[in-house]
Amino acid sequence: SQLSHNYIEKYAKINKKTWAEDLRILELDVIPQLGAMRASVITKKHILACIDAIVARGAPVSANRTLGVLKTMFQWAVERDILTYSPCDGLKRPYKEKPKDRFLRLHEVKTLIQRLPDVPIQKQTRLALMLLLATMQRSNEVAGINIEEIDRLSNTWIIPSKRSKNGKPHLVPLSPLALQIIDELLPEASEEGYLFPGRWENTLMSETALSHALRDNLEFLGIEKFTPHDLRRTGSTLLGAFRVSRFDRERVLNHTDTSIGSVYD
Repeated sequence: SQLSHNYIEKYAKINKKTWAEDLRILELDVIPQLGAMRASVITKKHILACIDAIVARGAPVSANRTLGVLKTMFQWAVERDILTYSPCDGLKRPYKEKPKDRFLRLHEVKTLIQRLPDVPIQKQTRLALMLLLATMQRSNEVAGINIEEIDRLSNTWIIPSKRSKNGKPHLVPLSPLALQIIDELLPEASEEGYLFPGRWENTLMSETALSHALRDNLEFLGIEKFTPHDLRRTGSTLLGAFRVSRFDRERVLNHTDTSIGSVYD
């Protein structure tokens, strides 16, 4: 338990934008099983028991994510000379994940827009899903949007480097639909300027809230299962169908260009 705390405070919060997800994973599936044990006596068998329990409850992808966090945490402990070896060495992910290719067809997008206002979820959750679709940005970036990031003179949204996945500021042109959504959110913004404040003070809407909202209301929507991230893929796929170049789509998505030419461009 103490090792987990030190890992979050001294490594994850400093080096990972997703540190809160690491904390959630540790508190949900690791601390209850291993929290009382001395880190130095935890073996590969203990780790496997923890991972197998997650698979047994029908969450193999979560098992993969948990193993990933444990590998990072124990390797950090070895590098800091807290432990002499990692009990995760040699362990492979228990589940082979398939590449995700779900995207909404145009008729499904129309259905989503038509039926979303009637779905029994909070107004902010509904508007967050719409803003995801309208901007094609990542869930955590949308959830953390602040009034200060929006320029109404140029109708753009600049995601600061500290919040973007690749660590670079990202300029997002705002369409009339996106601006309409933002205007609807402005009256309910927090004192700090956040358009999607969380339930408690100084918190933001969680990414899981969006996932749960979709999962629990697919019956109302009448659409095949999809996730918030699939809305991002949907935007890119449909832009491709409308003959928007891959280069332009990658810029909108803020993907890092790893080609050799990008070094010179």
